[in-house]
This record gives sequence, C-alpha cells and structure tokens, in this order.
Amino acid sequence: MESSSLARRTARSWLLLAWALACTSSEQAATPAPATTPTKAAEPTKAVAPAAPVDGKAAEPTPAAPTPVPPTPVPPTPVPPTPVPSTPVPPVTGTDVAPPVGDPSATPDFAQAPMLATETITSTPTTVSWREVARPEASVELEPVTRGVLARSSLGFFDVDSNGALVLRKEIEAPKGPVLGIWPDNAWVIERRTREHKDDRSGDEDRQIRLVRLRGKKRWVPQEYHYEQRFDDRGEDFAMGAKIGMLVKHGCDAGYNDQGTPPADCNPNALTRVADSPEDPEMGASVGGELTGFFETRGGEIYTARVLNDAVYLQRDCADAACVAANVRRLPDGRWWSFERPIARQKHSVSVVATLAGTPARSHVLHYEASGWKLESLDAAPKGLWPLDDGGLWTQVGDTVLHRDPAGSWRTIELPDGASAPSIAVSGDGNEVWLAAQVGGTAVVFATPARAQQPAPTPTPAAP
Repeated sequence: MESSSLARRTARSWLLLAWALACTSSEQAATPAPATTPTKAAEPTKAVAPAAPVDGKAAEPTPAAPTPVPPTPVPPTPVPPTPVPSTPVPPVTGTDVAPPVGDPSATPDFAQAPMLATETITSTPTTVSWREVARPEASVELEPVTRGVLARSSLGFFDVDSNGALVLRKEIEAPKGPVLGIWPDNAWVIERRTREHKDDRSGDEDRQIRLVRLRGKKRWVPQEYHYEQRFDDRGEDFAMGAKIGMLVKHGCDAGYNDQGTPPADCNPNALTRVADSPEDPEMGASVGGELTGFFETRGGEIYTARVLNDAVYLQRDCADAACVAANVRRLPDGRWWSFERPIARQKHSVSVVATLAGTPARSHVLHYEASGWKLESLDAAPKGLWPLDDGGLWTQVGDTVLHRDPAGSWRTIELPDGASAPSIAVSGDGNEVWLAAQVGGTAVVFATPARAQQPAPTPTPAAP
C-alpha cells in the first residue's frame, strides 16, 4: 500500500516539472535576445525534484483509451456429416409411439409365422370292459353335452338320479336346439327363430336369437344379453365358457331390423360373458385382424384364431407383441376355417373342432397343450368332444368311438357285442363313459372307465 502511494506522488512531480519547462520555453521564445551582448553557454540542466502542489494533490490526467485490436480469426473445426438412416422412421400418430428404427418386432411379418402341419390320426383297436346300466323303455340318444348324462327319447328326457340310475324325467322341458355345457348345472341352448314381415309385401324377415339356461333341473329360462332376452341376429358367435356361462362374440352386421345398421359402438372383436355373475373375459395382445375363434381355458385365458390377410393365425394369451411374435402359428389352406365345441383340458390346454370349408369339408381336432398347437385330421365331423380330468378326451366320428390319452395316443374303442347306432357321454363325475346303443332291436345303455389308456397299448404305425 505505501510503495504504491509513493509511486503516485513521484509521477505527479515529474508531470508538474514537465509543465513548468514547457511554459518557460514559451516565454523565452516570445522575448527577443539582445544582439550585442554575448551569451554564456548553457549548462546542462540538472534534475530538480518536483515541487509539492498547493493542495497536496496533483490533477490526474485521464489516460487515452487503447486502440482496439481485432482478434485473429480461428478456422472452424470440420464436423463430419451426420449419417442418414436408410430406413425412414415411421411418423408418430395419435397416441402410438414410433418404434425404434431397425427393431424387427416393430412390424412383425406374420406371413412368415410357422405353419401347422396336418397330422393323420392313427389309432390302436382297444377292447374295454362294458357294464350294462339300463334298458330304457324307448330308444335313447345321449346329448353331446361336455359333461353329464342326458338322453333324448320319444317319451321325453332321461337323466341320472342320486343313486346313479337312468330314469325318465318327463318334467324336463324340451329345448329348442342342441344342449350345450355341463348337465344339469350349466346347461344352455341357443334358440333361433325367423319371422316374416306380415304387414307389408317386402318379403323381409327378422332373424332373432335367445339364450336360455336350465333352471331347477327342468325349465329353460331366457338370459339377458345387452339387456335383451331376445335380440337381432347380427352375426354373433357363441362358445361355452370354461369357467362359467356362455361367451358371445359381438355381432356387428347390419342385421335384419328395419334400420339395417349396427350399433355405432359395436366392437366385432369383443367378448361378453352371459352368466349369473358375469365377468367379461379380457384378451391380450394379438396379431390383429378379425376374431373368428375363441377358446377359454380353466385358468381363464382366452386363446384365439384370427383372420389376417387371407390366413388364419392361432395364438395363446399374450401380454405384449413380443409374446405374439414368438408364439403365433398359422393354419394351412387359407382363411376358410370355422371352430365349434371348444373344451378345456386341465388348466391351460384346450381342444376344438376345426373345419375347413370346401367340397367336401375337411374336419379336424385342433389342440393347444404343453407341446404347443397341434392339428389332427378326422374322417368326418365329430359328434362332440368330451374332456377328462387327466388331460385326455373322447370323441365320436360316425359310429366309431375314439379315446385320446394325455400323451396324445389314440385308441379305437371296441363297442359291446352286437351294439349299433351308438351315442356317448361322460358322467358328471368324469369317471365313466356311457354309451347308448341298439342291441338286437333293444335299447341298452352301457358304461366303462373313462381312462381307457390303462394299460396303454402300443400305437399301430400309419400305413405307407
């Protein structure tokens, strides 16, 4: 601090001395020198200490602003060009999120999904032990319900009493259609009717549907679907639910009503459960397209068949698109497949009758089980499918009775001696298969254990 003050005082003194000398030089230049008087040579000027100012502070001159010097320009660093992807990124629309470029799961090519091979059923002839249950008063035919025994006859309906005997139950109302489901606790009938318009000459008609369920083991009671007990046929599809009730796929055709238009909010890929305590099933991610088949497991999953780009794709229940892409399978021979009478086997397996339209139509049994999807061909349309608790099933094609064990091996079951015109059912507890037939002109009902694979025979190889 002190050295800085001394420097400032010294600088001021030198400035005052320079000012005084400048003034003296000006005065001498203004006075003319005498011409005759010689002058003495000037002695060198000695440095004189600067005089202190009157007020003790000299005026500080304002320093001039320095001349700005422009900076030397620095050449820019070259930036490499940004590569442009060869595949354009799809735009984001609505609430969709654009998938990352190059992600193969963003737009999966379902046309490359593995196609199911059609397998021919080869069965082993198997003899079982039949016991006689009853000789009813009239010829009877067993209804192809999923489980339980119900026999139709000219006298009325027969079913099984608490003692296990087959008895006539005239109080059971005759249903107006095939009986579906489990007898008698979850038995249903789909009633259809057509009415012509009699008030005009248009020739138009109404096609209507009503769903009825057995109540009190004898009466068929209408059930509401979308708050109606009878509704216009708009192309609805139906299947028994494995958990409870009837599953209905919404119909969105124009229908046959006077307006000729479907409801504005109709969703043709949605399902409704009709039951006492309905809880509509939820379907997961899918390939898209048109829902044409739906099969519920005992675990509540919905497996589906969908038509997309003139092909039918099968998938199990999936939570995301990656699961769909990994598990989807394609049926052969185009889009003209139909499905009926699905059954649940154990918790996660299903089987369903699958028919390919044509002349003639080709019948199959389609399975989903531990090994995945499997398609097996039949000689003709089966009368029904009957599941067993061990994962096996029974079916009937024409007069041939077949059993499939949990491992997938088929057996042709030999009928009782002299039996013809058979029909079968699985008892309510699932332990026996009942068979109604004609023996020498007499109606006879037989039963045999349901697990015909014990002991399991060796399958007969297919003929070359």
